[in-house]
This record gives sequence, structure tokens and C-alpha cells, in this order.
Amino acid sequence: MWAAAENNAGVVKLLVERGADVKERSKSGSFTPYLFAVRGGHVDAAKALLDAGVSVNESLPDGTSALVLAVINAHYELASVLLDRGANPNADGQGWTALHQIAWSRRHNAGFNLPGPVATGGVDSLDLVRKLVAKGADVNARQQKEPRDGNRNLLNRLGATPFLLAAKSDDLPLMRALLDCGADARLATNNGTTPMMAAAGVGIWAPGENPGTHEEALAAVRLAFEAGGDVNAIDKEGETALHGAVYRGGAIPVIQFLIDKGARLDVVNKKGWTPLTAADGVEYTPAVLKRYPEAAALLRRTMRERGLPVPDSTQPGATGAGGPRTAAPASAEATAGRQDARSSIWDGVYTEAQAKRGEQSYAKSCAKCHAEDLLGSTNAPALVGQAFFARFDRTSADEVFDVIRRTMPQEAPDTLGMPIYADIVSYLFRSNGAPDGKTELPADRAKLREILVTSR
Repeated sequence: MWAAAENNAGVVKLLVERGADVKERSKSGSFTPYLFAVRGGHVDAAKALLDAGVSVNESLPDGTSALVLAVINAHYELASVLLDRGANPNADGQGWTALHQIAWSRRHNAGFNLPGPVATGGVDSLDLVRKLVAKGADVNARQQKEPRDGNRNLLNRLGATPFLLAAKSDDLPLMRALLDCGADARLATNNGTTPMMAAAGVGIWAPGENPGTHEEALAAVRLAFEAGGDVNAIDKEGETALHGAVYRGGAIPVIQFLIDKGARLDVVNKKGWTPLTAADGVEYTPAVLKRYPEAAALLRRTMRERGLPVPDSTQPGATGAGGPRTAAPASAEATAGRQDARSSIWDGVYTEAQAKRGEQSYAKSCAKCHAEDLLGSTNAPALVGQAFFARFDRTSADEVFDVIRRTMPQEAPDTLGMPIYADIVSYLFRSNGAPDGKTELPADRAKLREILVTSR
């Protein structure tokens, strides 16, 4: 075992010649010398053991074959050697095939997880995909069990094909390779989730933790669409691709693409959420509110263009017995009267000292997502300029305060305390050109509602 684990092929051969038992297993019963060699990516030691009569399809107690074990560890050259030695390309004793595993090994989850495997050898993973299929692998094989790999995930992947897993990771090169090998881009999971829905974001745990930028998601969704995907497919949880695009950090490019292709805006999932509900803010994962104002603004604008009822807000307190409250048109006189009775952010509603405190709090708790210059990132909207006023123009300072409080910091919203959130809002007002004054911005929400946000 030690010789195999250290890739000492010469010693392996010598020990075999002297009668060593090549089928002996480790104390736990999991690993043989051959499986130690495979896990380590040791081509020479693995060949020596195969020459000694070890079965190329030897497996771990849970059914994981040597071939899948090699791919788990991104030992693609060794996997290629095993195929040449007769490894079963469709082995799935633990619940999925080597083609499924390639999708996970190529684009590992980030965030709370250990680093992914580092590829070894001279064989590219996409070349291994083609070789697997050439050796008889079912390119449309279905996943039978969920892995226990510690990666956080909300998608029920039972029944998933390798193409669907590649789509979930927005791995465009792998998606194309699988399509070239005959993958069917329309095959859904047992729960009805399609590759397009997975690419958009259905089943994602958190932006930045699961693979895929907004641009990569757009490319993956477009490819799935061109390969026959339906933008209005609905799974058994009531989810659509448009829901997924919101979950993926309010992915505006994906949302716009789906809208342009005719995606429905009013589908309600089993949790009672439309895409707009999710964009307005929901507890997407336990104790974590996700809210994407720019996405909500785009969805509202599109709903108006399509003649659909447009709720003011889908947040709790904005609904009545008849459902979401829809804004009723107000007379010009009434609107003017309300505005005259309120101060605006241009009247000096914060102090310079408060804005400086807010800048420090922002840098500590918000900049990692929204960037130090407040221009946002692929996972968080901009908080300055046109993006800010597109979301908050004609609302109140309380609306800005409430959004910040409910969504920041992303991993622990509503934990900074009311005064600090007021400081951060004052910093946002200063960053958007509003002048300072002699009185600090209050943390009293009733008073904040009396301050109008306008783009001037």
C-alpha cells in the first residue's frame, strides 16, 4: 500500500513478485493498493498493479469506481489510461458517472468549501469527455444519488444529466463538448428542472459561492436556449429560469435575455414567489434575506410595458386580503402637496461627520460586495449614480435605509444597528451629490419617511 501511495512502481513490482496480496484493504476497508495509487494520480504504480492482475474496475465500499475516483481528484491522464485498460465508462455505483463528476471537478464551489482538485497529467478534461463517449459512456446518463461533498446546493439533482450539471456551473466549454458528443439539452431532472433553468440560477445557493458570473450565466442560458431550451418551462417547485436569474444575484443580463425571449413574469412558485417577489427581497436561504433592487426595477418596468398589474412592493406589509397592493395613480395636485410637505436629500439632511462614519462602516461591511467606489460587482448592484436613482428616485430615505438594513452585510443583514445604517445611508447620499447639513440623518424610520429621495 505504501509503495502504491508513493508511486514507487519498482517496489510494487518487487513486492508482487514476492507474494504481496494486491487485494488487501486498509484498516477502514476502503482502499486497496490500486485505489491508493488511483487517488494519488500515480500512473506508473496503477499500471504495475493492473499488470499484476488487479481489476481495473475495483471500487470503494460505496461503489465509487477507480475511474470515478480518478476524476474526483482531476487525474484525467490516469482516467484515460484506465479507459484504455478496459474501465467501465458508465460505472456509477455511488450514484453518478465519470461524466457527471467532470462537471464538479472542473468548476468546484468556492466560499465555505475546501479548494477544488488540481488537474494532473497531460490529458485535458474535455479530451477525456470525448474519450469517455468514444468508449461507450452514456452522454445523457442520469444522476441517481446526491453526493455528500459538503458543497452547499439547493437543486434537487436526481435525474440530472452531465449537460445539466455543466449548465448549473455555467461551464460553457463543457456544455459545448457534451453537445458535440450528442447531449440532449432538453432533458430535465426528476423534479423538472431544465438545463436552462439551472444555468440561469435555479438551485444556486449563493452568488460567488456557486460557479458562474452573470456574463457566464448569460452565455450558458443562451446556449441552452439555442439547443432547444424553453424559457417558460416550470419545474415541480414552480420555478422558472426567470426566478433563477433573480436568485443568481439579480443577474440583469440574464433577466433581460429571458424577457426578450418572452419569459412570463407572473409565474408563482410553491413558496408564493414571482420573480418580482424574489427581487424585492425574500429569505432565500435560512436567515439570509436576498434583495436585488435593480432587478426589481427592470421587472416592474417590463410588467408595465406588458400591461400587467404592478405591485408597489411585494414585501410584508404591502399586501392585503386581495394580494399585492398595486399603486393607484395620484392627482398632480396631491402628489405636489405631499412633496411640498417633505424635505428632500438636497436640503442637507445629514452631517459631514456622519457621512465620514458611514464611509468607514461601508468600507468594513459593504465594500466587499458593492466595491469601494460603490459601482457594484457581478454579484451586487451599484449604489451610486444612475443605478442608485433608477432604484430610489421618488421614494423616501426610509426606503434606502430599509434596503440597506435588510441586505447588508450580505452574510448577516440587519446586524449593524440602526445608527450605523443611518450613517451608511448618509454616506450614500453624499456619494450621490446631496449636500451635508447641520443635523444628522435620524435612525427613526417615521422621520426618514418624511425625507424624499429625488434625482433632482
